[in-house]
Amino acid sequence: ALLHRFASPLCFTALLHRSPMMRALAVAGALAALAATCVDAADAADASGVDSPQTPQTGAEMLAEAGMEDIQVIWYAPFYSGGGYCSEAIDFALALDQQGVKIRIEQHGDSFNADFLAGLPESTREGLFRLSGRTIAPNNNTVAVCHSEPGAWHPSRWPTTRCPPPGVGLTVGRTMFETDRLPGDFFFFFFFFF
Repeated sequence: ALLHRFASPLCFTALLHRSPMMRALAVAGALAALAATCVDAADAADASGVDSPQTPQTGAEMLAEAGMEDIQVIWYAPFYSGGGYCSEAIDFALALDQQGVKIRIEQHGDSFNADFLAGLPESTREGLFRLSGRTIAPNNNTVAVCHSEPGAWHPSRWPTTRCPPPGVGLTVGRTMFETDRLPGDFFFFFFFFF
């Protein structure tokens, strides 16, 4: 049901595929769609001022229904840096946590910005600290999301936390940028990840 409701047929097909790359695409699609849907639903409820009349399934319930209840996520992103990667990652991570998905966050890919952290709402800061303090040991059911500029992915061009860490079952690289060409070593990261 999770894949039917929140991901494309490509993701569903990929989940059934034995290839690690296709499975990673399926899980990434399902997690991103779930997080985006949770963020959109929260925004809609806030805008209308009215709670939804029906109680939707939580993310954990949807993962269980799709046979993915053992999935745990370690999300690597510049959570404490500010900027586009940061704001998107915060929204995704907090939404997944609110839906009962097992998630831990790690500062990754950029420097710590104390002014940015001080300017966050207290509830957001507390949520980030709580997710940073969670213990999730990497195993075959762990999805590592490397949400940064690819130069920060292992092997990184600069000092940062290692992403992906050893011992995870699936790795998802998430990046975005506007450009008129691809850097020369850009494809290296795709071949490394998949």
